[in-house]
Amino acid sequence: TISDVPTSSKVAVANFVNLTDRPDLAWLELGIADMVYNELLQRWDLIDRVEVAQKIGSQQVTANSGPQWAQILSANKVVFGFFSDLPDGRLRIDAYVFDAKTGKTRQTSIEKSADEIYTVGSELAYKIFFL
Repeated sequence: TISDVPTSSKVAVANFVNLTDRPDLAWLELGIADMVYNELLQRWDLIDRVEVAQKIGSQQVTANSGPQWAQILSANKVVFGFFSDLPDGRLRIDAYVFDAKTGKTRQTSIEKSADEIYTVGSELAYKIFFL
């Protein structure tokens, strides 16, 4: 339940990267990040998405650049991820959380069909809460 979720402050959520060859899915770069952001707001103190987008620009956040982005964004945690096609037509969404306190990046993933894509935010956020 949401009351079991640990709290955290100064969390940045970056856009997710489209690893598919499908331009029709480009909206998910912002869409997944926004869905996750809105769910994380229930328990975490988040850095405004516009501020994060302005500082990151078109650059990608990766496991290797997590420490750099945490410092630039003055964040305790940075959430970022990727999505890709699966052979059966579903999408795989990989989410990562870089924790500036521990210096570790943790990962979780889900697989969804196109008609299930709107459930991504709540499912990913729940998994991210406990990384």
